[in-house]
Amino acid sequence: MTRTRTILAAATAVLAIALALAWPRPATAPTTAETPTTAACEPPAPAARGPLDGAPGAAPLGEVARQAASAAPSVAPVRAAQGLRGRIVAAHGAVRADAWLAAVPAPAWSPLALARQREAGAVPEPFGAIRSGPDGRFELALPAAAIGVPIEVWALRDGDADTRTRHAGIASGEWRELGDVRLGLALPIDGRVVDEAGRPIAAATITVWPADAEPGSAPPEAERSIRSDGDGRFRVTHLGKGMFGIAAEAPGHARCEREHQHVFDDQPNEILLTLPPGGAIDGVVVDRVGAPIAGARVTGEAADPANPARPCARTDADGRFTLAGLDRGGWQVRASAPAHQTATLPHVAAGMRGVRLVLAPRASVRLRVTGADGQPVRHYEVTARPPCQQPDAALRALPPMAIGPDDVVEGACVLPGFDDGPWQLEVRAPLHAPAFSEPFTALADAIVDVAVALRAGGGIAGVVFDAAGRPIAGAAVQTQPDGFGDGELGAVFRGLQVWEVTDADSATDAAGRFALRHLAPGAYQLRVTAAGSMPSFARGLVVQEGATTPAPALRLARGCVVGGVARCEDEAAASDVFVQVLAVAVPDLPADYAVEAAADATGRFALPLRLRPGRYAAMAGRRLPDNPFQEDADRQASRQEFTVDGARERLDLALRFPR
Repeated sequence: MTRTRTILAAATAVLAIALALAWPRPATAPTTAETPTTAACEPPAPAARGPLDGAPGAAPLGEVARQAASAAPSVAPVRAAQGLRGRIVAAHGAVRADAWLAAVPAPAWSPLALARQREAGAVPEPFGAIRSGPDGRFELALPAAAIGVPIEVWALRDGDADTRTRHAGIASGEWRELGDVRLGLALPIDGRVVDEAGRPIAAATITVWPADAEPGSAPPEAERSIRSDGDGRFRVTHLGKGMFGIAAEAPGHARCEREHQHVFDDQPNEILLTLPPGGAIDGVVVDRVGAPIAGARVTGEAADPANPARPCARTDADGRFTLAGLDRGGWQVRASAPAHQTATLPHVAAGMRGVRLVLAPRASVRLRVTGADGQPVRHYEVTARPPCQQPDAALRALPPMAIGPDDVVEGACVLPGFDDGPWQLEVRAPLHAPAFSEPFTALADAIVDVAVALRAGGGIAGVVFDAAGRPIAGAAVQTQPDGFGDGELGAVFRGLQVWEVTDADSATDAAGRFALRHLAPGAYQLRVTAAGSMPSFARGLVVQEGATTPAPALRLARGCVVGGVARCEDEAAASDVFVQVLAVAVPDLPADYAVEAAADATGRFALPLRLRPGRYAAMAGRRLPDNPFQEDADRQASRQEFTVDGARERLDLALRFPR
């Protein structure tokens, strides 16, 4: 199956699981209209919601066009008031000189959204890059555009495994000391490229990429390619234990691509890549007036679902491209570029010349936001997505845009980056309840007028007590849609859901009191937790405009401390063992609510939360990278049910699974 189909099928299947555990409806894979020379509706990736203070997730409006294409401004690392400092070392601690290090923007988007981002042709541009000195030290200055944006630090050096570490956004004027950035232990991969007759192919280009990325999706400086020698042999020296993708191309041959390949540390890593006969497609990418588009990403997708190859190319200054490595079957060719919609040619054969793809410009929205006093609001955050009633709304959202006073002219601001089709805006502003616009339709190269009137909203207030009736200070209180299934997957897929009620949180004061304000009218439930406790819920709370809804008194049981040991049947401790306890029949908790803990080297474990009275099931399993089914088999063999009563303070479990 091709990668696009795999991504969209995975979205449908995985989100169907979320539907069983969390309301509202999960997202499903969008469809794409295919026309020979007009732009397909291929929206960019969604982003996680960010706060109004410029923290991760919210891009200033002036940066929206680039952020929508996932490309941070390319700023040379000259003098700046903030940055990163540290030292690059090898896995065994030796300093590494002349290692390449870059700070790359890393929005907190879901993997499915990132896959769509790459499909749209976006390539992240580093905020800055530098090489380590003779002592392994580096001092990387970062521009103002990097302030508050989550950052991935990429460290690369031949002979060591590539390393990527994630860090929270830096503050203005902050020089963050990262300490030792440790490269992984490289495990060499030896391979050979041959034709269908087994003859070696010299000078073939071999490309390698991480399993969670796509070929051609890394910054140019981080792209890794290798040439085969006269006997078709090659060696990869920059990967550590884990999974990767690899492809080989050569003139006159079709591309051979392998996904989800393992790098082992206990056996030789060898691979044979066989290239069948093939050809190329060349053409040009232009805009609606015929002007060439440089830097557009052109990809090919085989009509044969059994062919996973995904060749890609970039257009030159004249908009021209050559898409090589195609087999003799049919192909779909897609072109995408920032500030343009995606165009698709559904039926193309290897060897075709002069293919022409026309990219339509994206639409814009002129947005007017008024507050509860009827006056224009000049500071807010807006998220654009298809209408929230559509199941794929969250999956197709644009990155949130932070609007400031300089962006509002005569009471309105202009938002760029919309593909053709139906859209809806969600607006959040201080001292107001979030609100949605009416759905509207965007058309290429047009400006749509949209108005949103904000209201102050309503509130919920209450008190949290312990089992003895004493007030609890510092308890966390969160709002959820009434009936939301608060399970493990519900939290995982929160970013792929659109709530018409307000997602808000608060903490109780010394008297156990809390108040949640500026909530959109609707039906809510409250999720309440204290340190070390499982969540409790108050359901059926209706919020109305201008009113505060009293919550019933919430009592949190102290709960039972649960731990124990998880071992193989022969009493040997096992590594990478995880214990999961599921709620079977616990008042006020959804069935299968999960609490997890990792066992140590001796097999001991302790759950991070106290368990409330009720019936539970405990299981343990080994998480092995080369056998994803082992954990499930262990869990079934080790499963045991137990009861927690109100008087029990501690419970020790003994879980066993086959050797």
